[in-house]
Amino acid sequence: MKGGSILPILAHKRELSLLNAIKNNIRLDIYPDSHNFAEGMLYLDDGESMDHLKGNNSLVSYKYLNSILTATKLNPTE
Repeated sequence: MKGGSILPILAHKRELSLLNAIKNNIRLDIYPDSHNFAEGMLYLDDGESMDHLKGNNSLVSYKYLNSILTATKLNPTE
């Protein structure tokens, strides 16, 4: 894995469909670089409708530095 990355991983157990797993927990795998920094993004919508075209979604930015993880919800229209 590339150092400096944060990967959101959806726990899917034995579901064969993403829609069946959509309410499961999300795990963050953090791979700091040589400066103990990592970042990543997560896009979320309801997984069913076309409401994402109306801006009904979320974009989350994750940053990790020196053992501190922060999450910031970004406005998709910005």
